Amino acid sequence: MSVKPDIVLCGQLDQHTGFAWHNVISFLELTSSAHSAQLRRNITRKAYAVFMSQPSRRFVVALSLARQEFRLHIFDRSGAIHSLGHSLHRAADLFTRIIYTLTFGSPDVLGFDPTFVDPTLSPSILYRPRSAPALQMSRAIYVRETAYTVLRHIYVSHLIRGRGTSSWLVKKGKKHYVVKDYWTHKGRKHTEEQILVKIKGLLGVSQLVEAWTIQTEGADEMTDWLRPAFLVGNTEFETRLHRRLLLSPVGDPLVQFHSLQELVSIFIDIVQVHFVLVDVYNILHRDISINNILMFICATRWAAATHDQEERENVIAEKKFRRGLLIDFDYADVLNAGKQGVSSGDRTGTIPFMAIDLLREYNSPSKDFTHTFSHDLESLIYVLVWICILYQAPNEIRSDRTIEQTCLKHWALAKTSTDIRHLWDQKVGQLSTRSVLSEFTPYFEPLKPAVTRLYKLIQSSCDSGDKSILNHAAVTEVLMDAFNTVTEVSCGAKNAKRTWQRLQKEPAPTGSRYYSEGPNARRRVM
Repeated sequence: MSVKPDIVLCGQLDQHTGFAWHNVISFLELTSSAHSAQLRRNITRKAYAVFMSQPSRRFVVALSLARQEFRLHIFDRSGAIHSLGHSLHRAADLFTRIIYTLTFGSPDVLGFDPTFVDPTLSPSILYRPRSAPALQMSRAIYVRETAYTVLRHIYVSHLIRGRGTSSWLVKKGKKHYVVKDYWTHKGRKHTEEQILVKIKGLLGVSQLVEAWTIQTEGADEMTDWLRPAFLVGNTEFETRLHRRLLLSPVGDPLVQFHSLQELVSIFIDIVQVHFVLVDVYNILHRDISINNILMFICATRWAAATHDQEERENVIAEKKFRRGLLIDFDYADVLNAGKQGVSSGDRTGTIPFMAIDLLREYNSPSKDFTHTFSHDLESLIYVLVWICILYQAPNEIRSDRTIEQTCLKHWALAKTSTDIRHLWDQKVGQLSTRSVLSEFTPYFEPLKPAVTRLYKLIQSSCDSGDKSILNHAAVTEVLMDAFNTVTEVSCGAKNAKRTWQRLQKEPAPTGSRYYSEGPNARRRVM
């Protein structure tokens, strides 16, 4: 990152790369001016750089010194704590103790995760339960008392405050898994673990292998323990619980599809899975976004209720298409009576993909607002639009313009209340003008008719107030028509070619099960 610290505390520097945020333990911000909001913003940006470079970091401690007055700053997933100012001369002993602790304190006291072994970090940490064997010095992450070798980092949340989700591709023996590490809101009525246990056995969703609430000195690790007693329970600081999930199967990012037909097929899979979640399990996902839809290789043939669906299964088997995988159920909830939606009073989702109703309610939430399945389907449509505008081929960001030069600018940059209102206005306008279509890259031109029909469904649903117009059957019909008629466009993408060659070596799907075997397995399709 471009930000640079004034004084930094770190371990031994790499001889070739020199300073890097990856090695930062703590830092000190110096200024000859008085303490100000700008100073806090500078410190926050540097704390952000630490979190982005160290995805396993639990919290960051920093110091500021402004006009001989020092303050302590702590950043974690519940926000930031800034101490009162102390005179460097009158409180020299306190300042000395802080420096001593930052220099000689144990790694876990400095914010490093003792359950994540990373020899490349400074200081290096080695956690090992009594029952676990000694590890070689390679990156590893623990789920309870089992260590999994880390192959690579998959995802990191780009926010300090919030869930702070990090995902890692790991292996144990010959099996590969995904470890999801995150800080969930303690007051959540239904946890992700409970949701995943309920839907265990359903193809097309993450399967829970193991769940763990991280322990600190025998107690559940929460953000409260960093806060002074008078701040615990303060409504400005939500209590967050450190959780870790071991999941399978391992999926690929949605944008790594190899053809338009495979992309459309994956969206059909997600619609079908979403329908089963709602109709069979009474579960509403509530956070459909591009990061929560993956693709995975599935050797099981999904059941088909119609001739068209059977034909699609034949195409998938012949061309060895990957299947859609819906992940991240942290915001999922149980439907209310009548399966109409979730009336929790909170607005959930990822802002760029939020439904118009959710954006309207964002700044002035009403307790009786209901998040329905149609809002999730609307979000799914926005994911497709996002890909068609931002990408010029499979796994290739468009090169002729940046996202700020497209109509997605307000989608991607909306943060403040004013930004949310502007985004709501823009999406409402785009329903009638269909202006998004003019910004599709040439590769996605064949999908314009389908997106036009999908936008008409959203507009009819919004204009009439009847959310049932935007339903699973209607969206599936549009996508099935696109699947059967879409014309492939040559893109020459090397990544797509490599993916295609890899898939040809996989066995073709056999059998006919929509659900995998499991305690909750049931045979049901749309």
